[in-house]
Amino acid sequence: MPVNGHRAPAGMLRRKGAGARAVALAEVLRQRETKDGATKVNRHAPGLVPDRNETLHLTRNPIWLSLAAIALIGAACAHGGRQAGREIVWEGSVTVRGDVTIGPGETLVIRPGTRVSFAFRDDDGDGAGDARIVVRGAVRAVGTAAAPIEFAPEREGAAPGWAEILVEDAARAAFAWCRFAGAQQAVHAHRTRLTVEDCRLEHNRIGLRFTGGPVAIRRNRFEGNGTAVRYWESSPEIAANVFAGNGTAVFVREGSARSVLSGNDFSSSTDYHVKLGELQAADVEARGNWWGTGRRDEIERLIYDRQDADYLGRVRYDPPAAGPRRGAAPGP
Repeated sequence: MPVNGHRAPAGMLRRKGAGARAVALAEVLRQRETKDGATKVNRHAPGLVPDRNETLHLTRNPIWLSLAAIALIGAACAHGGRQAGREIVWEGSVTVRGDVTIGPGETLVIRPGTRVSFAFRDDDGDGAGDARIVVRGAVRAVGTAAAPIEFAPEREGAAPGWAEILVEDAARAAFAWCRFAGAQQAVHAHRTRLTVEDCRLEHNRIGLRFTGGPVAIRRNRFEGNGTAVRYWESSPEIAANVFAGNGTAVFVREGSARSVLSGNDFSSSTDYHVKLGELQAADVEARGNWWGTGRRDEIERLIYDRQDADYLGRVRYDPPAAGPRRGAAPGP
């Protein structure tokens, strides 16, 4: 099918569901070449291009141009009498230069092996990057052990190079076999069903930050973050993860009625393995974790709870694991 006067490369169009009608990419996108040879995708497909007239640039190679960032935005198909959501596909190399918004009813699908880079853009002058992805529909970023998905700054530096993936009142967010590095807060979720599995989060100010849920965090590796996991008013499952060399590994800020930490390995936190915020009155269930030591006095030193302030809940860690887990999550 012609696109901008040319025949679309094979694979540019995709069908979604039985009897679905394929929609030509030309109907939702206009492309024009920039002077540097990148392809600029204009804002005709909702959520694909940064707000405030910013653009999302895609590296120019035959495979990527044929898939174009987002190859097909799915056709309508019947489901319970309602139109099915649109599917936005990222594959290859993608550079985010502004706020990319995935709206309600849309799903961002990121294929295995994709590298998502965030160009440095400092809006508030604090020295940290502000480019981000905002999801109000759904996101599914599922890599593999051999082909993980990467979220990282385009330019390495001491300050965080990008802001966050903000998932807000979304239908679902699933991340597996991903690497997140160099963010202010890599994944920031509000009132969303969130799963993060087999991922590696390193050198972020905050790795995961969330409220609401349900939330499941399993078999990940958190290393060198200011705070690895921070949450409030949530009852997550945090299981079989490795926390190594973070400032604080798990910060339970407030209002979390039931938190379960099990089978995790904690080591080398510079502040605390687990810290309760000043409004966290409920206990945290944390039996069966390895705390980097078998000595009770050392474990207590690395936990901030009722033993330190009588208005807090207690981190119930006894009995601890006898040692590190075999086959602990290496991350991608």
